[in-house]
Amino acid sequence: MVDEESAKRSMLGLEGLSITDQCKILKVSRSGYYLWKNRKSIEDILDTEAMKEKTEREMKLVKDVLNAFMEHSAFGYRKMSEY
Repeated sequence: MVDEESAKRSMLGLEGLSITDQCKILKVSRSGYYLWKNRKSIEDILDTEAMKEKTEREMKLVKDVLNAFMEHSAFGYRKMSEY
């Protein structure tokens, strides 16, 4: 990742400048730069155990709602939320 960032800085003519100066030139905040630099990849986010558990819970909830709708299709959203 460091080599990739160095290559990008070199292409933009930002090599040798401080992060503060680079951010001023590119008109981005330093905090925004550091948020971007330290971001997780989508693979890291989707690979976590918590995400898998959350997805399983959400899928179960969707199935439960669809089953309730199939049983009581005449109910509106108010009655379905009470059900």
